[in-house]
Amino acid sequence: MKNSKTGFAGRLAEVFVHSKLTPVIAIGSVLLGLMAVYLTPKEEEPQISVPMIDIRTGAPGYSAKEVERKVTEPIERAVWGLDGVEYVYSSMRCCAACARTCEYAGFGTS
Repeated sequence: MKNSKTGFAGRLAEVFVHSKLTPVIAIGSVLLGLMAVYLTPKEEEPQISVPMIDIRTGAPGYSAKEVERKVTEPIERAVWGLDGVEYVYSSMRCCAACARTCEYAGFGTS
């Protein structure tokens, strides 16, 4: 019994449901996937160097807003000026600041 309102996807699905090749295609796909997983080279612990620097500063007597404006922002501007810096994250609190900078993976290595 055919439904005349079936679209392209419905007709395609109907062909695959009634085809004797569908199990062969499914099994072949699974075998190709297993073969790809087995043959792909892997390393258990790859040696990737991502240089990081943590900059911690103390600012006794400053509020978090003052630490941000007077300490953290100048440090961030200076760090962004360095070659190879990928990102800089900063956090401030009363009397202290911390900035973490990371270079691109493998930058400056030979």
